[in-house]
Amino acid sequence: MAFNPNPIVDVRSAAPNHIENALRDVHRRATQLTKQGMGNQLQLLVVILPEVSGSYGKIRRFCETDIGIVSQCCLPKYARKPNRQYLENVAFKINIKVGGCNTVLEQAFVRNSIPFVPEVPTAIFGADVTHTPPVSVPPCVLPPPQVPAQPHGEQITEESITLSEDSLMGHIVNDMIRDAASEGLSSHVLLHEIDAIRMGGPLSETITIEVVMLNVLVPIQIEKPATLDKVVHEAMRVLNVHLTDVYYTCEGKPVPKGCLLGQPCKLLTCHRLRGGVRNAAVKLRKLIARQMRDNLGKWFERIDIPNDLRTKPNITYTVGLGENAQWVLSMLSDSLENTHADGLSFDGSFDLDDIWYIPDTRSIEIRGRSTTRLTQQGYVLDEGVVMTVMDTFFVYQESDGSVQYPMYIQDLVMRIENLDNAGDEYESTIKRSMIFLHAATRSGCDRVKTFDTLMVHYHKLRPADASAFRVALGEGLNPLRWTAAIRASPQMNKVLTHTIWDNVNRVYRMKFYPENHFGRLDFTRCLITHAHKATEKQIDAAVFVIWETQISDLQYRLLIRYRPPSQNSATVALTSSSGGVGTHASGGVGTSSSGGVGTSASSGVGTSRSGGVGTSASAGRSGRIHISQISVKSNIDIHEIFGFRRKPLN
Repeated sequence: MAFNPNPIVDVRSAAPNHIENALRDVHRRATQLTKQGMGNQLQLLVVILPEVSGSYGKIRRFCETDIGIVSQCCLPKYARKPNRQYLENVAFKINIKVGGCNTVLEQAFVRNSIPFVPEVPTAIFGADVTHTPPVSVPPCVLPPPQVPAQPHGEQITEESITLSEDSLMGHIVNDMIRDAASEGLSSHVLLHEIDAIRMGGPLSETITIEVVMLNVLVPIQIEKPATLDKVVHEAMRVLNVHLTDVYYTCEGKPVPKGCLLGQPCKLLTCHRLRGGVRNAAVKLRKLIARQMRDNLGKWFERIDIPNDLRTKPNITYTVGLGENAQWVLSMLSDSLENTHADGLSFDGSFDLDDIWYIPDTRSIEIRGRSTTRLTQQGYVLDEGVVMTVMDTFFVYQESDGSVQYPMYIQDLVMRIENLDNAGDEYESTIKRSMIFLHAATRSGCDRVKTFDTLMVHYHKLRPADASAFRVALGEGLNPLRWTAAIRASPQMNKVLTHTIWDNVNRVYRMKFYPENHFGRLDFTRCLITHAHKATEKQIDAAVFVIWETQISDLQYRLLIRYRPPSQNSATVALTSSSGGVGTHASGGVGTSSSGGVGTSASSGVGTSRSGGVGTSASAGRSGRIHISQISVKSNIDIHEIFGFRRKPLN
């Protein structure tokens, strides 16, 4: 193919950010010259790339999609001092791009020149070595068989050539052309690669691949090598589900789509998020930094303690966690507890960069780390990472330069530090709740309600259960001596010494608070109710100053030492088959075969269709649960008061 050595348009230079304008100008000028009869249409554009990277894709896209011109890009370091080999390579590329052919097998159809090729349909395979940098892929992944990957710097092909029946030709591939090897490697090629080709053949070894999907472990028996798509399709078939927007990891590394799996492994299903960048997962570190930068008032909050509630003159305020900090801490605690509740742990192998916030579910997820069976040591190590998070983001600096924890965080840190590798907390949800449902994870409103609800709960108990409640809170044990801590506060002293009317003796008497956990609980509830000059948040702060561990002490004693009253699960039968109260067309009192409270169509008193009181027969036909099937519950469970959504099994 002939080339005009002189460019029809003068060589032009342009800054990297003006490349598209320069290319458009060259195309415009070439088109004008063609219209004037001064040259043929522009067919090839050679571009010397700028030193700044990032222009290659822009140039190729613009030339081949916008103006329809073949382009050839050259790096400046090679274009300045071109050698013969470089120029030949560029010429080969240009020749192919403009429709030429670089290689022709001239003897392919000459009889007896190349075995098999002239006589029978023959596929010719070529092998070459591509020197790629080392990459990190899961060990279970095999490279695609069309391009076997080589270790860095290795010249000898390591993958054996698998001979298979060609689906188009119907013949076994029995010839192969290998790229030239250096003279010193020729003998190695003959000894190793030729044997590998001869020994290559279809393998039918079966391997087991475990797929974790929807929190279910699905073992898949499949012949190797197996494609990822085939394995996950089989797992979905077993579970009778169809998942989209998911990807898979092995040992914390993403498994490329369409790859081959050549050895037993465990695949973890991870769900992608919809919604683009705005709803993409965010590292916890970045989430907290953004919260503290944009709205520090919702991360930490300062609570001033009124003068008459101060028990320590040098402490006039406290710093608590704001709503955003409580939200993050509770999400982190819930995420880790969900893993522990499944009998798994990370053995402390994760760090801050493995903790992600998922906006779509408003939850925190620990990614990229494999889990093991939960043990006490693994539980302690996992909670140690939580302590690291608190030491990093849940501290503030006082005016004297000292670093302090906000309210209740120090008690939580100490409880984690006091966990023993020989302990048994990992076995019990209730014992683990001393950390994941700690007072630090709850708002001031929840803490205040805890005192009030516990005393209301106590006054509703039967005498025997009320006695057990008081015993769990220290009745009959050594005195706690808690009253000495409040003497300096006028408001607290007023509540401690206030009088109540005794109907039996017809006199006013001072309310008695025993020197134990029960008395302190009762006093705190009364302080919240009767300290009219202070807000609930200020009372919460004042109580924290003298009794930081009070809620944790109550939680431990009432969840572990106290046996709550048994729930009344008796079902009250509201209907009977023998009759009930009903109306009929003529009015009056009658019976109905279905029982219950019912009305006829003429009564005008709510039918089941209108949402009123209907008959059990109509409820059964609609598929709704009938009132007779619903059990009666009379009591608040003690676990609910401390934040459990359902009663723990252990």
